[in-house]
Amino acid sequence: MRLEIKTSVLGRQSLGYDCPHCETGLASPLDDAGKDDSCPECGQSFAVPGSDERHKIRAGEQQRREQLRAEKQRKLKAARTTAGNVLPYVAWVALLGGSPAANWATDKLDPAVTAHAEDEREYKAALGEHDAEIAKLNETTVYHTAYGYAYHRHYHYAGRNYSIGLADAVRSYSPCGTCSPPYVELPDAPKKPTLKRSLGWRAAGWGMWIGMVAAPLGALFGLSIQEKREQERAA
Repeated sequence: MRLEIKTSVLGRQSLGYDCPHCETGLASPLDDAGKDDSCPECGQSFAVPGSDERHKIRAGEQQRREQLRAEKQRKLKAARTTAGNVLPYVAWVALLGGSPAANWATDKLDPAVTAHAEDEREYKAALGEHDAEIAKLNETTVYHTAYGYAYHRHYHYAGRNYSIGLADAVRSYSPCGTCSPPYVELPDAPKKPTLKRSLGWRAAGWGMWIGMVAAPLGALFGLSIQEKREQERAA
């Protein structure tokens, strides 16, 4: 008796056969093999053929599924092993170097950092001008003695004088009231700017750092859960 197994475009399998009574061409789903049916032409009952074929096909499909599952478990185990060897080191690197990296990344975005950099440039320029003025004042030499808190002209307390720059003398000593050494007002030193980052940007930096550490640990944990589920399915 004719028996054909056909597969549709959608992957559905069916049986093509002839009625055992009137030989009319019939078709049934593969899963109907072995079930009782009747011919629409002659009305006679019969058992749909193809039970052995259906069993072989389903057994082959089950074997392929098991092979795919085993291959998936093998790849998952290999990935788990590789991840277990690599990801802890990645987490350590992120833990140790993540904070500077997060700060560097947020520094590129935080407008307060950009403004602070401009303030730093202005501060350095003002500090250079201030130091130049102090150096120019120190070109004038005065003297101070080993005992006392005053600085003097060169001819005062002869033999007990120690040379000192005028700016350093004004900063450290009082002018002598007897010999009237020169006195100047020292220029005020510029104030060093401080960076005031907003709470939001500080939180962003912390969050980025925590994410760097949590990502590899989360990936390792996720692989462990996936491997456990695959083992439960296989069991």
